[in-house]
Amino acid sequence: MIEFIQTHAEAIQNYHQPAIPWAFRQDGLLKLNVQYAQDRGALEGIDLAPMTRHDVVNYYNQDLYRGFMATMLWGNKNRGFHKIVDANRNMIIEKLERIKAYVTRGDIRNAFLSMCRGGVNHIDQVDYAFFTKLFYFMSKAFSPQNMPQPLILDRHMKFVHCALLLDEYHNGHLLYRWSERNGLYWYHSTSQCAAGVYMDYIERMCNVANSITVAPETLEEFLFSVQPANPDSFVYQEVVNQNNLI
Repeated sequence: MIEFIQTHAEAIQNYHQPAIPWAFRQDGLLKLNVQYAQDRGALEGIDLAPMTRHDVVNYYNQDLYRGFMATMLWGNKNRGFHKIVDANRNMIIEKLERIKAYVTRGDIRNAFLSMCRGGVNHIDQVDYAFFTKLFYFMSKAFSPQNMPQPLILDRHMKFVHCALLLDEYHNGHLLYRWSERNGLYWYHSTSQCAAGVYMDYIERMCNVANSITVAPETLEEFLFSVQPANPDSFVYQEVVNQNNLI
């Protein structure tokens, strides 16, 4: 993984992620979900054109709930979207305010723990793949520049993180396991362990990004775009082929 990053350092330094369309399946379930949200006023003030990351940050600067819903659209949230729309909006805003407080003071670990199932800021149907997006965008919108920046960790970037671990620990690492049935998953499923994985991911991505003189978020954007979690990508094969993960 590190060799791939070093080889593509110039491309990473010059990379700009394009705007992401909210509905890549215009006639699919996602379009129905968005219409449902519109009918209930949950998308008020949001332009449904393809969004850039900068657009989402601007929505957070306008209104926390608007930023939250823009994050769901930008990330093409599908599963459980109706329940998110139907949840008590004031309750979600209260949780977003508390999450913002964690993020702006750089307390990313506790922000993560608070959003895990059973945490005070847990939002039903919003798992780590989406609440790490909240951390990222809130940090861009509200955090001082000297604060540590959280990064997005979704199912794509889990493969990248695992591949980075395998570069250092050639015998594998106990943070991840692989199975044909469950895919790539965290070896320990407790909230504390998951938070530890997330913090390790941020640290490794920052270290690698610094080594090629690029912002960590740019590295994440590039790797998400060119190495998605599908069987055709080399990072997928690199992870799956490690017998010590099986």
